Amino acid sequence: MKDGIYGVYNGEVHRIGHNSNGELLLFPAFDNETDSTFADGYHAGACSKIIKPEDLSEAYELRSYAEYRGYKTFIARSVGDEYEIYVNDHALAQELGFDRCDKYAYNMMVKKTDVKVITEKIPYSFDQKKTATTEPRIRYLIHGGTTCYLLKTEGSTLLIDTGLFGNLKALDRWLGGCKVDYVFLTHGHADHDWNARALQKRGAKIILSEKDKDLPRHFMSQPVKPTMPKYRFRNFTQLVSGSVFRTHRYTPDILIGDDRDYLKSLGFDAQIIPLPGHTYGSLGILSDNILYCGDAFTALWKKPDITPHAVSIELMKESLRKILEIDPERLACGHGWPVSMEAARPVIESYLAEYR
Repeated sequence: MKDGIYGVYNGEVHRIGHNSNGELLLFPAFDNETDSTFADGYHAGACSKIIKPEDLSEAYELRSYAEYRGYKTFIARSVGDEYEIYVNDHALAQELGFDRCDKYAYNMMVKKTDVKVITEKIPYSFDQKKTATTEPRIRYLIHGGTTCYLLKTEGSTLLIDTGLFGNLKALDRWLGGCKVDYVFLTHGHADHDWNARALQKRGAKIILSEKDKDLPRHFMSQPVKPTMPKYRFRNFTQLVSGSVFRTHRYTPDILIGDDRDYLKSLGFDAQIIPLPGHTYGSLGILSDNILYCGDAFTALWKKPDITPHAVSIELMKESLRKILEIDPERLACGHGWPVSMEAARPVIESYLAEYR
């Protein structure tokens, strides 16, 4: 059984999840189980139905890792009678004899008989004090290479970033009719603010840093540099594409200066965290020990990594040090899946050590 969150429903094990409204979704245990109670309500090619936590006799999360020579490693893929395993820690990689496969990742092909795969079964609890249904820790949509997030209170909804062109329909399907009251832009690049105007026309108020107010549609007002030598060519293409792809014109409703508690005035249990470097006005949100960090860090290549571009390398490094100091449970990045701080920390520390 693959890693994920599962529930026992009517004696059968099902994968479970949440929609953007925090409602608990049950997915079919078998392909032929899609009876009239299951529906593809979000036109995403996957049937589900809304249930309540009390409908499950058990709920748990499965997390797997590979124990190799007594150390915890992660499985990248299975190839015949071998696993490709990897770590992010440089010292551990040297001790185990792993090869560097990327800037901060080290891997090795090993016989399956040399690895002990351990799957942890962690009880999954539902906080039913907040709502009648479950409240997922992180609500997110990955589409078109970008990741959008949602924060909710009893009376308001805040969308973090809007994605690039083609994302609006996916956002609408994911939101499922949920009205967006505020759009918080982590920074003013087109792959994050492309749909801001469309959402603003529907009544959402746009929040952006004062320092990025002139950046939308004017990418070269803050030209980026490669954060590592290997990104020099990529940086060149970024400068070109950033100049070509201009977001739809909009005017932010709220400009954030030094007020770190502005979101609290809107009813959100969240603090604004300045994370300059990728842009001068890059902002994050710290809520429930999750740091929504925009492009201050990335999981663009399905693993924790340093953002390829920054307007200021020094400011970016200061923001990375701030992330280490905050030490959140997870980093909700602007590209890719949310990553654990356990996985992100060695990547950040290695970069800061190498590029002093």
